[in-house]
Amino acid sequence: MYQVEDSGFSLIEVVIVMAIMAVMAAIAYPNYTAIQSKARRSAQESNVATIQTALETHRLTMGSYPMTDGVMGAFQALIQSQSLRQIPINPYTGKAYQEGDRTGVLRYQFTNGGYQLTACAQDETDCWTTLGDR
Repeated sequence: MYQVEDSGFSLIEVVIVMAIMAVMAAIAYPNYTAIQSKARRSAQESNVATIQTALETHRLTMGSYPMTDGVMGAFQALIQSQSLRQIPINPYTGKAYQEGDRTGVLRYQFTNGGYQLTACAQDETDCWTTLGDR
């Protein structure tokens, strides 16, 4: 007589394993997005520090901060004076900063010999401002 061996998983075993995986994914996803958000904010803060260093270098070599309003004008002046090699990458868009960015916003304003650099995280509710004085 010929005997058939049972091999493989039953349907109920597969469903239980899939349910366990779904619960684990539901627990892990919020942690993943929170860590991703913190990493982007940290990259934004690092970009601001790099820009501040470039602004100070520009002031030391050219005698003043870039006398322009708008971050693109400041970037052009910094690159022209070789204080900055290239426009930094916006961690929220993955591309170089642009004047019309809606996330990861940067604003530069020349004020009375100093500057005001405002940076925002994901949306414009989480912003911080850095002032540079002569």
